[in-house]
Amino acid sequence: MRFGLILLAAILLPLQLVFAATPQETFIDQLGQKAIAVLADKSMAPDARHAAFGKMLHENFDLKTIGRFTLGRHWRDASDAQKTQYQELFEKMVVTVYTQRFDNYAGQQFSVKGSTPVDGAASDTLVHSSIVQTEQGAPPVAVDWRVRTEAGQNKIIDVMVEGVSMSLTQRNDFDGVVAQGGVDGLIKDLQARVSGEKPVALPVGK
Repeated sequence: MRFGLILLAAILLPLQLVFAATPQETFIDQLGQKAIAVLADKSMAPDARHAAFGKMLHENFDLKTIGRFTLGRHWRDASDAQKTQYQELFEKMVVTVYTQRFDNYAGQQFSVKGSTPVDGAASDTLVHSSIVQTEQGAPPVAVDWRVRTEAGQNKIIDVMVEGVSMSLTQRNDFDGVVAQGGVDGLIKDLQARVSGEKPVALPVGK
């Protein structure tokens, strides 16, 4: 009897380890469910909803790391004042972009599918998720979240929709703007996007 219990435990324990969610998967799952809860609250005014999403983004995304990456090689050439102004405007623009995405929510279902470590980046994990569309016959959308874990804290540093990186796409966009008007030109461009004078293009998908 005792041998049988030990054998059963030996069989079940590996299964439990296989199906146990990693901290990064739990982080993304909880964030997704929290976002859906806000979206499903029809009593919440649009301004309050946008403020709630802005708070979630600031708490769960490493916007400074994302901003520096998207400026790319031009970061080295920017002055301290330009860097500060750019980062402030970039963060405001990201909040605008994602609140636009959330405004398009129509009952889609979100689920985490697993995760894989990122090669060459010991602190980074790619968490795989799927968004099931409400339209009949529409295929699910694959969304991968690059999560960086430092000192036990998880932060998102990139989002990939169907394999397309938001950060890399935005970086290419900014590179074109800087090529024409320098870093000051990009700052003016971001000011126009944030103020609503220029439409904010969604960097991945529609």
